[in-house]
Amino acid sequence: MAEPVKEDASSADGSDSSSKPPLRRKKSLRRQRAFGIASFVVPLVLILVSVLVLNGTLSLLDPGSGIWVDATTSAWGNQTFQLPGLEHPVTVVRNGAGTVYIYAEDDADLAFAQGYTQASDRLFQMEAQSLVAQGNISRWEGTSGLASDEAFRYLGMPHAAAEIVAGLPTVAPQAYDELESFSDGVNAYIAHAEATYAVPLPFKALGVLPYTWTPYDSVCFERLMVLSQTAGVSEPLLAGLASATVGDAVVNDLYPIYPPDYQNYTVLPGNGSVDNTTLESLQHVNASYVFSQDWSAPWATGIPSSEVPQLAPLYRAAISNLSDPYLPGLGVDATMEGVGSNSWVVAANKTGLNLPLLANDPHLPLQLPSLWVPTELIDPNYDVAGWALAGLPGILIGHDANVAWGLTYSGGATAYDYIETLQGDTYWLNGTWHPLSYQNQTIDVAGGSPVSLSVPWTNNGPLVARIGNLGISVRWDGTGPTWEIVAEFLFDHAVSIHQLESWVEQYWDIPTLNFMMAEHNSTTGENHIGWIIPSHYHLIS
Repeated sequence: MAEPVKEDASSADGSDSSSKPPLRRKKSLRRQRAFGIASFVVPLVLILVSVLVLNGTLSLLDPGSGIWVDATTSAWGNQTFQLPGLEHPVTVVRNGAGTVYIYAEDDADLAFAQGYTQASDRLFQMEAQSLVAQGNISRWEGTSGLASDEAFRYLGMPHAAAEIVAGLPTVAPQAYDELESFSDGVNAYIAHAEATYAVPLPFKALGVLPYTWTPYDSVCFERLMVLSQTAGVSEPLLAGLASATVGDAVVNDLYPIYPPDYQNYTVLPGNGSVDNTTLESLQHVNASYVFSQDWSAPWATGIPSSEVPQLAPLYRAAISNLSDPYLPGLGVDATMEGVGSNSWVVAANKTGLNLPLLANDPHLPLQLPSLWVPTELIDPNYDVAGWALAGLPGILIGHDANVAWGLTYSGGATAYDYIETLQGDTYWLNGTWHPLSYQNQTIDVAGGSPVSLSVPWTNNGPLVARIGNLGISVRWDGTGPTWEIVAEFLFDHAVSIHQLESWVEQYWDIPTLNFMMAEHNSTTGENHIGWIIPSHYHLIS
């Protein structure tokens, strides 16, 4: 394995030795420099001491494997690696903007190289965000991570990811093979980093080593992204708590179902129609009648008005159990205000180049490093460029030689909360009592004893809170196996927007995103644009 190419560096202080300031001035400069150095070094020393106390070890300062080694890993140059697992030579190019270009001779090597390069830049980010989704961050963080772990286990995230991984070899064997190759590439980098004492600094600070990456870790992160775009888990709980605390009348005044100027419209665009078909003609329901109803009344909620105030402690318990410091939008931090995305497409005959244009701005949370990795993938079966997610192979948003596609948030709910009537280990459904089922789990805690968590389930989903004979369950589509990761894999091979549409229809269940598309057929010269709105509506072009 070749050593990284390093450039020599030299520096000069620019001082003129022939001109010497008075002695008094020298003392002043010394004081200033000492103060400046102290203001930097003292906090650094305090941080290091804190880390060392937490870890109970001096390994962080080891001259051969501690933080000093980390400083050399940022010096990238032309390098050649002999990596077990690669069948053919692969070329990786990084440009000045951070885009990664990968050229391979087959799909397995391409995915392997993408895993290796992502890990070389983002290993701690990848492993941390997957651990959060697995409900395992306490393994690194100790007891401070328990609230996060319990939230994700209440929602059934690890179980759903395991079901997806088990089903992928049958549902989409090629996608599973590429997930495995991607994992092999991640692990090849981990082996290199450990062998050269170049494990990224955050691992050293926590006193942990990277864990072996598997397709399960990628799928857990994919579930985390799905949940981050899911509405309906915490928002109804917060609304219910407000209603139980101050009353429906006040809540309806503060948050009306629709402003008055929309009372005569449905949720459909414009005048409430698509192709001149209105809600009334489709379902024989008058929109004005629908929006005039009291949706907080017992007939709609199933809860007698007299019992609503008694539910406040139950709402609070559910919100607390689902609160996660690592994912804003769950629990007490939940709010959809200001959340949205932008996208537009322009037909070819409206542009100067006679080619369609597509712009896409998904409003995902800002973080450092970013969720996105600008990437181009090229081999005999791939020629796709765009934005990959750190922890997943392929391109999620981008374009190939024929098609461009983008995703934006729609705000549609894919989660629902239910108040359950309970008696012992049973729940009431359709006039009879049914047994609760349980998912019994153990959470490993760094520096402490393992914590047991038993999550009851009804037919609606996991029971996230219980007080006496009342509980709240969450029916979230992500608690079962869905196959969005297959759609992501297929998008990278699209040749037309109608092919994209068929894959969305077949594999994309959650979250409810808008898909914008543009197509240029280089053979026929034909151009198309279109979009798909949620709920599996057909393509509008």
